[in-house]
Amino acid sequence: MCKSKFNLRAVIAFVSVLVIICFSLTMQNTYGAEIAGHLDDPADTNLDAWIDIISAWIEQKGSSLTLVMEMRGDIPTVLTRPDDSITFLWFVDADNNTITGQPHGGVGSDFNVRAVVGEFFGGGYVDICGSMSGGGFGEVSVQGNQIRITIGIAQIGQTNEFEWRCGTFQVVDDIFVPGNTETKIAVANLFPYSVPASVILIPPLLMLSPSGPDVGNLQLEIYDAQGNMLPHQEHQIIWHSSNETVATVSVSGEVKVHNVPSVFWETPYINVSVDGMAPDNAVVIRSTNTNIELSHQMFSGEHVAFYLPTIIEGVDLKKITLDYQIVEATDFAYKAQMKGIGTMPYPAAPQYFVLDVTDDPNTVPCGLSGNPIRLGWEYGKPIHNSCYIVNVPENRTPQWFVIFHEIGHNFQGSSRSFNEFVNAANSAHLSTYSEGLATLAFMWSCYSIITCDTESTLYSQAKNTIQADFSHFREVYIQDLRDYQNGGSNYAKINPNILDGILYEMYDFYGPKVWFDLFSTFLPADEPLPCKLNTEAQQATWFVAVMSASVGEDLREYFRNNYGFPIDDKEWLRIYACVEERILERDWQSINLLDIEHSGFSTLY
Repeated sequence: MCKSKFNLRAVIAFVSVLVIICFSLTMQNTYGAEIAGHLDDPADTNLDAWIDIISAWIEQKGSSLTLVMEMRGDIPTVLTRPDDSITFLWFVDADNNTITGQPHGGVGSDFNVRAVVGEFFGGGYVDICGSMSGGGFGEVSVQGNQIRITIGIAQIGQTNEFEWRCGTFQVVDDIFVPGNTETKIAVANLFPYSVPASVILIPPLLMLSPSGPDVGNLQLEIYDAQGNMLPHQEHQIIWHSSNETVATVSVSGEVKVHNVPSVFWETPYINVSVDGMAPDNAVVIRSTNTNIELSHQMFSGEHVAFYLPTIIEGVDLKKITLDYQIVEATDFAYKAQMKGIGTMPYPAAPQYFVLDVTDDPNTVPCGLSGNPIRLGWEYGKPIHNSCYIVNVPENRTPQWFVIFHEIGHNFQGSSRSFNEFVNAANSAHLSTYSEGLATLAFMWSCYSIITCDTESTLYSQAKNTIQADFSHFREVYIQDLRDYQNGGSNYAKINPNILDGILYEMYDFYGPKVWFDLFSTFLPADEPLPCKLNTEAQQATWFVAVMSASVGEDLREYFRNNYGFPIDDKEWLRIYACVEERILERDWQSINLLDIEHSGFSTLY
């Protein structure tokens, strides 16, 4: 809680949401800790013994902190009413600046660490009260008259030394009851430790079955900024399953399945937190009623890695993967999007792809973004059952569209500006732009591979199928655009295919620079849109302004008459100035799509 005055019921309602998450976590125990800071507090017999602090200290093991309070009497773990609670607070001045954060008499609390005892609202929380990064959840335990909460140092701003003090209060019958007044101020001097910079989980997919095998093991790799692997015992490790009804995970990373998903979104992901840091990838748990016995292999490139069965239902996926250079071509696409879109979704880990195999058509995906990207295979269906390859015996070729499209979701989704644009004013066209521009990433990838000098790296078998997909989808989307225009160009009916038909036409009229400039308007990735888009018409106006600024020609009437776009003429100059500024910040003529030494790519022109 980071406000001096607060609505008690609002706080309780908020915490009730957090506690659902908190109690689903499993934390690795820490032992052999050192004391980093300590304070004593005089007894106050006017208080209930369980909220009267007599001492407090901070234990450190590696990058894990355990904050401890010792009370005058034992702490009850079962309270009278389900919504009663006892709260124990550590006020942490992580930047040692009394002006920043929440004021607590000589301490500017950047983080309030809370251990809460209660049936409904109990749990451990790190509340952000200033501008430093951190926050999240902690593991709470009560041992007689001691309460302990374990967190990662990264959750309180990765600080080395900080001032802190404590306090308590209760909520009884919906009434706030003051507890121990704030203690004296103490100093915590932390011991040196290795800071994790990246976390990777291997393998990115486990295939299990309640009928057996129902258990699989995950490997956790923790690296520092120099790429050195760090030992687990120095870090706070918290495992999490997104659906414990289907799969649970132990403190050692052992996964056990109990059921199978019945609907698509029930497929579990296993995640982990290391000192409050999220991993660069999750693990998909595919649970099936019957054991589908497959032998997987990792096919790795510079930036991407495919985790696939070598043979499935008589199809030699290893041969297809190698013959069509799927890894190499996808690496090219990844680099092209990195240069064109200008973001980097997972800087420390490979972009994993997994073949998500199941015999349940209700839970199999086609393509699903994230890390890993899931590419579906419907087991038991003889043909047209895969989004990794076109599975027909006479012409098994890669599904370049799905692969490059899903990468595009990841690249564009990592831009704050892009997300603000597609969600502008709760637009009915969120899918139109999010899906349409992911397909633009596919188009850009194909164009880059086709146009640039890859003959020394990609053979004709790969390049020709990429060219064929580029041309095929151009015909499809241009035809969809013609059908839309013949139907009256009603913007309310525009969809991703029609948007991509427009983008293909812009490419035909003006060249690929219009695509590059559209990507540029969503950069820098960590900044908001420079212009607030308040209506659906302003969202459409932004798109038209990008095309206009890119080609140096006012295209409002063309888009209005040919494509049915609603244009906000009153806001045109404001929006045009915003997109023009961002377009000018990136030099189209000087772009190198990929590093020539490593990939064989030349400049775009």
